[in-house]
Amino acid sequence: MIQVTWHGNAVLSYDFGDTTLVVDPFISRNLALPGLKDETVARATAILITHGHFDHTADIPHFLTTTTAPVYASDEVIHNQKKRVTPSFHGRFVSAMPGSAFAFGSVNARVYNARHVHFDAPLIWRTLRNFSANRSETKWRDLKTGMKDHRANPMGRCVAWLLSVEETSILHIGSLALDPGEDYPPQVDVLALPFQGSSYLTQKALAMVERFSPRILVLHHMDDAFPPISQQVPTSDMEAAMAQTHPHIKLIVPDYYRPYDLAP
Repeated sequence: MIQVTWHGNAVLSYDFGDTTLVVDPFISRNLALPGLKDETVARATAILITHGHFDHTADIPHFLTTTTAPVYASDEVIHNQKKRVTPSFHGRFVSAMPGSAFAFGSVNARVYNARHVHFDAPLIWRTLRNFSANRSETKWRDLKTGMKDHRANPMGRCVAWLLSVEETSILHIGSLALDPGEDYPPQVDVLALPFQGSSYLTQKALAMVERFSPRILVLHHMDDAFPPISQQVPTSDMEAAMAQTHPHIKLIVPDYYRPYDLAP
């Protein structure tokens, strides 16, 4: 059994029968959306981090109190997160720099360099316009909270995680950009891509699909998880493009908390 479940934002959990891996745990700041449940993290074998932005790491201090799972992250991210927790939790962090390899039960994991997607001018303008049009009484409070979280959780190094078990390989990417100098695998079975952070998401995502030729594509990070900074991103253009150019690839635009099978 190999399953993936989306918990909102960029949070995916991968279940391999004997092993559960949770990537970028975050409780949604939008109370209208479901967040990551404590019980999901409580049964995790390990927590994997792709980069240090607050919507990927802000709730690590909380989850360190609800699970015994170690947190695997780059040295830069670990350095920043240790400032946010008591020294008693420092031993729970494990260095996961590019080139590192780990075994979690039956799952082999490898860390690759990655990059963060570029926030282009049209996206920034659209975000500012949406914020100005937002008449919510809580928008300034939420913006203040978001900016505080952002300062406390700098990006650090971006990495991608390759998870392999039996004949299935899963490449999980936390931001929609690759490192041009990295030697990625030529092909993967499952590609998990964030669909957020650019005005050219479909073009960027399709380039990733063509690069890795997966049999399954999983989208995540497309919901309005931390307003007023974020926004819901429609996936209809990507779905139409995949149906036209890659009809043989299974596209999963997941529902919250629904497990999807990834095994061949």
